Amino acid sequence: MNPKPYWEILGIPRPDLAAVIAKKPKALPFHLMCVALVENGSPMSIPQFADRLGQAGFPFSGRDPETTLKRAWHGREPLHKLPDGRLALDVHSMELGLILYQTGTKPPRERVTSPKLEEMNTEWAREQRKGTPVAIMHALPHGCPPRVVSILDPDKHSIVTFTDHALDEVGSHLESFERIAGLQNWDTLFYLGLDLNRWLLLDLGPYQKSFQLAEGGPSVKLTSEMIISGTTGIRRPLHTSKTIERLARRKDRRELIVCAEKEAQVLLAMYRFGCLHGEVRARMGKYDYFFPVNWSMSSQPRLDELLTHAHDHGKQIRFVVGGPPDLDMPGVTELCGVVLGFDDREILFGHGGRMGTINRYAIHAARIVED
Repeated sequence: MNPKPYWEILGIPRPDLAAVIAKKPKALPFHLMCVALVENGSPMSIPQFADRLGQAGFPFSGRDPETTLKRAWHGREPLHKLPDGRLALDVHSMELGLILYQTGTKPPRERVTSPKLEEMNTEWAREQRKGTPVAIMHALPHGCPPRVVSILDPDKHSIVTFTDHALDEVGSHLESFERIAGLQNWDTLFYLGLDLNRWLLLDLGPYQKSFQLAEGGPSVKLTSEMIISGTTGIRRPLHTSKTIERLARRKDRRELIVCAEKEAQVLLAMYRFGCLHGEVRARMGKYDYFFPVNWSMSSQPRLDELLTHAHDHGKQIRFVVGGPPDLDMPGVTELCGVVLGFDDREILFGHGGRMGTINRYAIHAARIVED
């Protein structure tokens, strides 16, 4: 694997960090780390960042360079920590485009060719994004070279799982996709020796580490399991690490495959909810806390678009409420009727000669019924 250097992927001239520091003496250390990565063209370790910024003339002013840079980064986009400790650059990140512009690395009026920047910055790109193939990829166990990798195609309703020696085939199977959604996919691609810049990676884990329960209230640590459970309604959506570690030690991969495929289907359910509502949620007691996401699927328009179309054109609409479809959860119901009105919380719905309201966040799937 010989991935292209970052500047070539971004379609800009290779930057000179020393020139950037001379021109922008007040540039933030974190922004300069991003420029250093683009200049280097490949991932770097914290000591390498410290050496390069020092050589380029950044004034650490007596502070420890490595500590300064760790604090400047502290897990922020568009840098991702790889299993070997180096930091990689997400060339598809919208934040990167802003940083390149602010540091003068991206020339004025020049367009960065990163597909995600174009997708998120224009309405035209939003329409283009809807047709981009996405895969749900899920690897087990986490935090080490995977034993199994499941790839779910939402459009074809198919799932393929690779194990052991067949893991070499994951890259070729992913070639038909442009986006990969899942948990810790940066690590998975790294362990498989695949190009980290080939796909737009959508992390389905929380993009913030904590949230506040109420104004002035305590902060709560936000985990992937909280988001998945709160969004799908599944109480224990992921198997415990002890269970996965025990199964990974076995030569027989069948149970580990079952775990990977079940979890991939749960991730798809959350992804579909996020595509439908533009939000995912965590639940604490009787309260819901929502977090915006910018996910999309070609087969799933936003709920507001469907409601507006059904209401304005007198079309019937079909909802799945109470939980995700296809997961055999109790209490899941399918309703078909007409939209009489709606707001940001409830939908006034007519079906079977009766009228009632539906909490919009109880809806996990929706589609217009064609005549």
